Order: sequence, then structure tokens, then C-alpha cells
Amino acid sequence: MNKDITVGAAFETGCMYSISPGNKTFTYRGGEIIVRVTAKGPGSCPAPGIVNLTDWINYTLMPFTGNKGSIKLSIPEYTCSTVRYGEIAIGGNMFTATQEGKP
Repeated sequence: MNKDITVGAAFETGCMYSISPGNKTFTYRGGEIIVRVTAKGPGSCPAPGIVNLTDWINYTLMPFTGNKGSIKLSIPEYTCSTVRYGEIAIGGNMFTATQEGKP
């Protein structure tokens, strides 16, 4: 090697995650929801990976122990009149938020 390079790694944990619920519709006023996460694996699973695919969904990962935990999603007020849709990937599962437009 004659220059710096960036490398990455992906580690397989053998854990499978499920979430509940998988979607919610919010009024234009927004709100919060707690998404429950459960993991199944060959032992203790780490907290799930989260990929926020939407810039208007805010999330907070709550404690994850005993292969269970939760994620609090916060949806801000929306002042446009059209419906918007957003997704956040939680442990390989998609949570879909739908937000109604302001009347």
C-alpha cells in the first residue's frame, strides 16, 4: 500500500429481529410511538442496527437487554397539505410512517 484507504467490516451475529408495530399513521400534528424490538439468536444479541431513511423521523434507542428493547420514534408537525411517507430500518425490518397533510 502506498496511500491511506478506508475499509469496513460487517459482522454476522446470527440474530434475527422483529418489530411491533411495523407502521403507523400520524396526523399533521405529529406525535410519538414506541416500537418494540425482539431478537432471536444463538445467545445474547446486540441492539439492532438502525438506518433512518427519512430526515423527518427522529429516533431514540431505549435500553436493549435480554434480547428485548424499544425505539421511540418522534414525528414533528407537518405544515404541508400533502401526505408524506417515511421509513426507518430497524434490525432489517422496515417501519413505515405515514403523515397526513395539514387541512
